[in-house]
Amino acid sequence: MCLFYYSIFLLILLIHANNCLILKGVTISNWPFVERYQDRNGNIAYDGYAIELIDKISKSAGFDYELYEAPDGKYGVYDPQTGRIDGAIGEVLTKLEL
Repeated sequence: MCLFYYSIFLLILLIHANNCLILKGVTISNWPFVERYQDRNGNIAYDGYAIELIDKISKSAGFDYELYEAPDGKYGVYDPQTGRIDGAIGEVLTKLEL
């Protein structure tokens, strides 16, 4: 069950642009929750239970969102040698440091 919550996506940044809230998040592909595919126009898109959930939430709460996949495709593991966390959690922490 814990994997479900992590696979929804991890929040990075909430910004206000053109009077519209845009939520930016990082995710990993983890079927059936999040699955990456290419649409007819060749654009990267996502589908799955978690995507359907965030679609419904965004429509009822009135915000837009953008997703991208963690570069290494991992949830995130702490590396004691570097003192850093990789994966989706590392992406969140890196963006929050800005």
